[in-house]
Amino acid sequence: MTWDYAFFGCKNLRIGGYSDWRLPELEELKSLLDASRPNAPYIDQIFQSQAGRYWSNTKPDPDYTGSRYAVDFRSTDG
Repeated sequence: MTWDYAFFGCKNLRIGGYSDWRLPELEELKSLLDASRPNAPYIDQIFQSQAGRYWSNTKPDPDYTGSRYAVDFRSTDG
């Protein structure tokens, strides 16, 4: 999915009685990596998420709005 779709999807999400969802910053997302798991997904299983690439809200360059960082939980390289 595109970053815009993920961003606005979170912004408009209503789940678990909450409506203040957002995309995490890069360091927040990287903190979910669990390289001790023997097989992918390398994401803490408390989240019950699939292996894949997840967008962050962190920009590589604050002056450039055309890209964002992502973390790939199919790899321990993130």
